[in-house]
Amino acid sequence: MRKSIAYPLLIILILLTVFQSFMLINYHSTGRLLPKKVIPGSNTVTDVMNFEEYLLETYIQPSEITMTSGEGLNVHKITKQSSAYYTQIWKDTVTLLDTISELKVYEIYDADKWNEMTGKSGYIVKFGYDCPIEFINRISDSVNTNNEIKSIDKIMILPESTDEGDVYINSGEKVYRYIGVKLNGLLKGNEFLSIYEEIKQKSDITYVYLNEVVSYDNFKGNIQPDTTVVIMDDSVAIGSIRVAGYELLTECMLNLQIEPDVNNLSPQVTRYISEIKTKLFGVYSDIYRVIIAQNRDLTFSDQYNIYTIHTDGSVTYRYASASQIQERGEIALAFNNALSMLADLTSLSATEKNPPVLAFVGIEEDCYEFRFVYRYNGYPVLLDKEKYCISITATADRVVAADANLFDISDASLPTVMYDLRTFNMLSENDMALGSIKANGMYIAYMKDDSTVLLPKWIIEGEEITVLGLKEVQD
Repeated sequence: MRKSIAYPLLIILILLTVFQSFMLINYHSTGRLLPKKVIPGSNTVTDVMNFEEYLLETYIQPSEITMTSGEGLNVHKITKQSSAYYTQIWKDTVTLLDTISELKVYEIYDADKWNEMTGKSGYIVKFGYDCPIEFINRISDSVNTNNEIKSIDKIMILPESTDEGDVYINSGEKVYRYIGVKLNGLLKGNEFLSIYEEIKQKSDITYVYLNEVVSYDNFKGNIQPDTTVVIMDDSVAIGSIRVAGYELLTECMLNLQIEPDVNNLSPQVTRYISEIKTKLFGVYSDIYRVIIAQNRDLTFSDQYNIYTIHTDGSVTYRYASASQIQERGEIALAFNNALSMLADLTSLSATEKNPPVLAFVGIEEDCYEFRFVYRYNGYPVLLDKEKYCISITATADRVVAADANLFDISDASLPTVMYDLRTFNMLSENDMALGSIKANGMYIAYMKDDSTVLLPKWIIEGEEITVLGLKEVQD
């Protein structure tokens, strides 16, 4: 009887040992405990194929959606914070990308065609960067049959009837026109006109496309004609925000700076370090060694993975065997790995999450790069020099590197402050002429520096970022 019990128990123990060994080997080689890592959150998912809508609502969003009925000096921005239509228009646009991916008939123009069409009645949806077609195929669950399109920067949708319209795709130096495309959802002509009238009544700011107010020859090659600027005598209230590093990281690093002996840490710092390890690594936290550098940087490492928390609270990650990476694999799996790393890092915040939004996708020879920024009240929060708050390099197998400045952001509005947003007045007061500016875009944002409370700024983005303070309107 004893042998009949002992042998099955021995077999179970051997199987458990093999399974545990598999998990540890997989963890060290891929950075994941299991072949598919669960992304925590209110929309928990386990497979990249099943959460496109979650991505479109949380991480993947356009930098700008504008609409005009062709009235000239009436362009309105649709933001996630100000309009209930934002998310659905974005999803309908992604569905539209799937629709046109199967169309084999289209017209090809040079870049001037886009400028010619800007201002026509319809939507313009901007990614804000050259989004690789591989990534667009993934989020739209399609395969584009137009092999000439390598990336998409922006989409123009011009409803021509109740459920059909023309679609223009800006890709590099070319514009592709798809005629009589079947439109869906809020992109349909009757829906568009209804939404426009509602947005127009509620808008605090009325914009205009540059090509509506200036001869294109005056600024060709300097600023995109579909850049939205304010020319009317508008005074608008835009709140200030409070931007602070994650409390756990900040407290840990501040206290670590004054530790007299890093080999005999105080109970408080020991508790901070233990909490960070637990949040990052869970039940596998004991695998990681703790190293405190001479400058008090805090590092967690094992044989393959190195996480460093710097004295300013920023976090870097490096895969120690990155030189052995052979190929980048599928972009969808690489992005899934990047989101897993993002979820690990943001787990260090104890406050309500303000998820970073994807702002750049790059394809390198053996990896992909995903960069993220924060947004608050519809405006981006940028770093003073780097612009992007978080950058993650990944392959289909694992994350290779990450650099993150992690922030908790909240409203810090002072008594109502009104700002003068008239673009040409602002440029003139700063001794700048429109024809002399070379920029990819102009927009309002918060620029993170050493301050905690940030005021809105006007950003002119070119080879370098120019930051102009908004002028307060005096009563």
